[in-house]
Amino acid sequence: MSYPIHTSQSKINIRTSDMTTEKLYYCICSGTLFLFYKDKDLLLNCFEVTETDLINKIKNINNKNKIDKILEKYAQTNLNIK
Repeated sequence: MSYPIHTSQSKINIRTSDMTTEKLYYCICSGTLFLFYKDKDLLLNCFEVTETDLINKIKNINNKNKIDKILEKYAQTNLNIK
């Protein structure tokens, strides 16, 4: 299964049918970090993050596991997810 979030220029395409519930997904579009989360009720939650330090940190990491850990910690601390 491919990653369910795709960006092109200033557009975000989301294939919710390909999303796993209670898993955090992300993309950076137009300089803004977007976090997506499909909850246990199958509702899609979207969060817009404009924190420049976090966005730059994510852009400079090539390891997906490290990015996932950083974003999971951010979501738990700031968005009350998981």
